[in-house]
Amino acid sequence: MFNRKPAARGRRLNWYAIVWLVILLQPVSMLWRQSGSLALKLLATFATLAFCGFYIELTRFKTGRQIGSSENRWQALAKVTLMLLPWVALAVPAMNWMAAFFLPFVVSATIFTTPLRFGLTVAVLECAAVCLGAGFWDKALLSSGNIWGSTLSAFFVMLIRVLTERQYLDNERNRREAALLQREAISRDVHDLLGHSLTVLTLKAEVARRLVEVKPEAAAKELDEIIELSRTALADVRATVTRLRTPDLASQLATSVTAFKAAEIEFTVEGQVEQVPEPQREILAWALREATTNILRHAQAKQVKLVLREGYLSISDDGVGFSGAQFGNGLSGLRSRIEAEGGKFTVIVPATGGTSLEIELP
Repeated sequence: MFNRKPAARGRRLNWYAIVWLVILLQPVSMLWRQSGSLALKLLATFATLAFCGFYIELTRFKTGRQIGSSENRWQALAKVTLMLLPWVALAVPAMNWMAAFFLPFVVSATIFTTPLRFGLTVAVLECAAVCLGAGFWDKALLSSGNIWGSTLSAFFVMLIRVLTERQYLDNERNRREAALLQREAISRDVHDLLGHSLTVLTLKAEVARRLVEVKPEAAAKELDEIIELSRTALADVRATVTRLRTPDLASQLATSVTAFKAAEIEFTVEGQVEQVPEPQREILAWALREATTNILRHAQAKQVKLVLREGYLSISDDGVGFSGAQFGNGLSGLRSRIEAEGGKFTVIVPATGGTSLEIELP
């Protein structure tokens, strides 16, 4: 109910408040079944109808959480007082104690148009005023079911207001947490994409620089690939920010082959992309991308081996090794992704050197 847009919440609250106005049919019905002045009965009936009309108007206001300021709280209370209480006063001469039926609606208008604490304080004072007034009018009224029924109904309305506020705060907290998680996910994705792409681009640019004088044609080929990679990286970043793209394992494998070849690293692959179920390919593509980036940046490796099959990926190198406790943003983000899927993320550093990254998915 409360995770909708504010306007929608207001409309739903409005109808929820209006439907309870049928309760006021009871004192009007009781009024016309008893003897008394016809003029006072007509006045009380008119006052009840006017009360309902102004109450409906008040329910169109925003909730106390949206009003918020001390200036608005007094303004809202003044509106409740001026728009509702005069009609209650006009109904009292004919209805007498039955005018207590108006209490829950006055309380509702008060606490749903003012901030929570302020509204509850005023509402409690309104209930106390009705009970004290009934006692001064006729002590027997204090034991009347109508007085206590109206008061209990008013406190029930207060409880609804408290629960409404609590749910609003819970939804706001959940919204902030979801926004934070989304920002972290986007940050992680951009890191994964840019970190890998810039590493490959830098590597290829260095190769092109070495070849530009001795092998111009090879250098031109490297520059063409740099242009293509730059375009791909730009498209990937745009797609990640808009959350429209999921990584493709086959494309990432081809990119890794190209990157390792440019770095003069022997790259062998055991298994095929087709062996991996479609739902698992995205997260394994991210894993391959991050592993490729780290090997190119840090490993100083000569040989890399990739093992790929259903629910499993491992990539090992013969480089300088790595401390699994020293995760950067990329590996930390990758581990979070895999563990969120119920998988297992392991970094193995053999005594003989090198590093092996293993991923197991359920």
